[in-house]
Amino acid sequence: TPCGPASLEQLLTAQRPDGTWGRSDVLAARIVPTIFAARSLQESAAPGRGPALERALDVLADEAVVEGGGPIRGTRDSVLSCYTGMLALLFLREGRGRQATPLIEWILRCEIITRRVEALGLLLSST
Repeated sequence: TPCGPASLEQLLTAQRPDGTWGRSDVLAARIVPTIFAARSLQESAAPGRGPALERALDVLADEAVVEGGGPIRGTRDSVLSCYTGMLALLFLREGRGRQATPLIEWILRCEIITRRVEALGLLLSST
């Protein structure tokens, strides 16, 4: 995805010292903006993105993986499969397979449970 120098500079300037993006003073509330900012950096081919992306991935690895899933508020009850997948892909693209593994395992577990619940629902509705 092409990224102009001005927009990349704005993105880099908006990164907080802890590696996140977002207006909230609450770290957990900055998880989603950080995922999207990191994805934008990762998909850009512009120079200068490396250190900012690494800081973002470091904080996401430390704060945005709860029981193997990717939460939107830093808690287990806010884990969503779409953010879990986005996090896994961010880590995999940067060669961080160890950090992606629990996310991928969460997706596989979630998919199995979802299919079992759907099958049970079909079974119960046919009786």
